[in-house]
Amino acid sequence: MEGENFKDFLVCVVCYTYNQVMYVKDTLDGIVKQQTNFPFLVILVDDASTDGQQCLISEYISNHFNQFSVHQVDNQDAHIVFSQHKSNNNCYILSILLKYNHYSINKSKLEYYKDWITNCKYEASCEGDDYWIDSRKLQKQVNYMEEHSGCVLTCHRVHKYYQKEKKLVSNDGNDRYFLDNSGIKFTNEFNYKVLWMTQTLCTMYRMCFSKEFLEYPYEKTDGSRAYFYLKHGYGYCFNEYMAVYRVNDSGVWSRLTRREQYYSNFTLYNNLCQYENNKLTRFLRDKGYLYLFRETKGGCIFEYGITFTQLALILYSYMLNFVTKIKRCISNSF
Repeated sequence: MEGENFKDFLVCVVCYTYNQVMYVKDTLDGIVKQQTNFPFLVILVDDASTDGQQCLISEYISNHFNQFSVHQVDNQDAHIVFSQHKSNNNCYILSILLKYNHYSINKSKLEYYKDWITNCKYEASCEGDDYWIDSRKLQKQVNYMEEHSGCVLTCHRVHKYYQKEKKLVSNDGNDRYFLDNSGIKFTNEFNYKVLWMTQTLCTMYRMCFSKEFLEYPYEKTDGSRAYFYLKHGYGYCFNEYMAVYRVNDSGVWSRLTRREQYYSNFTLYNNLCQYENNKLTRFLRDKGYLYLFRETKGGCIFEYGITFTQLALILYSYMLNFVTKIKRCISNSF
């Protein structure tokens, strides 16, 4: 099934999910309640969940989307359904229920919906355990990007909800960066060296800058995606909380140990540096090495093949930076 007759969506919202049956309804509720003056397409991809989630998704679509407008395809790879929401006329869904796990065999899911998003101008995302709480989130982000052609992505602040403790942390601790009620513009330098702002659930991308990212030969993550977009313009972060990031054992990031998280960051930055060697990517790679070294108490040298020569260069560069800062402080004191 191709999207040849449905290419007038201004925004697509991509939601990848796997074994999140306890949370995915919150995710869908937050997306379909979006109030917009433009049509948007929800692309829901379930990677062959084993916890009953596919049944829940099918039931949700049956309850909330028009059955008379359904288009369906069923093949050896997936069961695909397209339909319009019963009450929100601007909301459409393309549900892709995969019949075998694609992540485990490193098979792309983009092939199932790429024809549907050809003419989409913007893309937002929300994973199946997070959820949006502002019904005008999409509209606010689109309005800003329509008015500011130099802006390549927008994002906003998010609450954190710790599922195990059932605790909501309403403040993200970043008030010092928002000195007034307005949002802030930022660059790659700020996003990667000062404050990571482009989380999956809060970021909307201008899709005309997706080509280089899609051709990136290494693993494509949100961590690398923001880098390629911000090469072409600036980002804007709203000083508003519009979503909740859920910390739980099923989360892609939160289920990792701290060591695994450090290794993931190191891999991300090392790949970026190999692809595009510049001052920023070298800084990020070196920082990733150093953090991993500290976390593993030097064991990463043997676990991950980091040579003593590489480590010596990294430690030397950080020592040099430290000495430079000391000299600057001394000179400023006179």
